[in-house]
Amino acid sequence: MTTDNFGKVFLGSTVALVYCFLLLPMAIVIIVSFTSTEYVVFPPKGLTLHWYGEALSLEQFLNSFKISLSVAALVSLLSTTIGTMASLALVRYPLPGKEALSIFFLSPLMFPSVVLGIALLHYINTLRIVPVLPALVLGHIIITIPFVIRTVSAVLYGFDRSLEEAAMDLGAGRVKTFFKITLPLIKPGMINGVLFSFLISFGDMNISLFLSGPLFKTLPVQIYSFINLSSVDPTIAAISSLIIVVESLLLGALFKLLGSREIW
Repeated sequence: MTTDNFGKVFLGSTVALVYCFLLLPMAIVIIVSFTSTEYVVFPPKGLTLHWYGEALSLEQFLNSFKISLSVAALVSLLSTTIGTMASLALVRYPLPGKEALSIFFLSPLMFPSVVLGIALLHYINTLRIVPVLPALVLGHIIITIPFVIRTVSAVLYGFDRSLEEAAMDLGAGRVKTFFKITLPLIKPGMINGVLFSFLISFGDMNISLFLSGPLFKTLPVQIYSFINLSSVDPTIAAISSLIIVVESLLLGALFKLLGSREIW
């Protein structure tokens, strides 16, 4: 075996092991959800779909799923809009204190989620925001905007400005140039921002735990409460498996609709 072939085999094996390490916990959760026992056990003793029926019959989980879905959809829309405008300002214009502004927008990535959750709880109490939905959306926007800014800015730094100049030389105004030239070319970064924002918001636990109310809980918080207040049974594994399937289907549909090149 030549050195090049050995390097390819070694790299491929390493990548395969990393993927197995990352995906194995999810595979175990899915397998456990089919067990016929009243408790979580691996490998499962017998196979049944009973726990999926139990999961789909629990109204609190269905309501929490709808809440998480609506919050994540709203957060992804707002974060992508705000993050794209912030990226355009930071990359395109000589703003005073640009470095400080960039650090400010990316600062939520530097702090632990628990610290952010406590800080946001005190901040929202100070603002006297009573409804839980605006508080949750505000908290999730703060932690998702940095991802949008990074993905959109990465596209903007490699952007060929001569295309915009050519459009304006041919008579297009700034607004028309933005929607006809700029926006389509930065679309991959925006799509990545939507994906990151949606997945982070949908699966967030730490921020939601501090900002959720007793009657308005996101799905991760509802699962956490269920585990704390009752025994751990395969229902939780079934719910987690359904989440994995739903998110995988969403990503697969997006890849099918737009193509991997448009996304990445």
